[in-house]
Amino acid sequence: AAGNEDTAIDVTIPNRFGNDLIIRDYGPGMSVDFVKEVYVTYAESTKRDSNEQTGMWGLGSKSAYAYSDTFQVISYYQGVKHIWLAQSQPDGSGSFTLISSTPTDEPSGVAICVSIVSNQDIKKFRDGIRHYSRFLDVPVKINSDICNGDGTQYRAQLGDIAYSFVSDPKKQ
Repeated sequence: AAGNEDTAIDVTIPNRFGNDLIIRDYGPGMSVDFVKEVYVTYAESTKRDSNEQTGMWGLGSKSAYAYSDTFQVISYYQGVKHIWLAQSQPDGSGSFTLISSTPTDEPSGVAICVSIVSNQDIKKFRDGIRHYSRFLDVPVKINSDICNGDGTQYRAQLGDIAYSFVSDPKKQ
């Protein structure tokens, strides 16, 4: 996350207890106007003046549409939690609606929340995130475990209790 490269990105991978994929960073967050600018306009990018970042076409912020017609963007900015609903319309256009703004003590940053519809897709997302997160320059914390890219560490949570296990008992 911008200005906070040492803090892990939190990724919540869906499981049978919840179907939301949530990716949360701890950067500066985004103001209401900035969210509108980035998420509503195609070819709008915050990376045009930098050779240090990938992007500049303004598509990354819309990538959740590749999977779902609906997703949430949550910005934690200057003590306020703004929740946006992004929806694809039948005519191919999109809508982006601010659904709530509430005070918060949570750290600044942004979260993207996409509902995953099938168990097969959950497995694909889980495997893909575990594989590709090892190529990032920032740590990725997956369901409370720091992922080092070996793909063997998992955690199941029931209520407030988390149970850790590995995917292959021979690797214990």
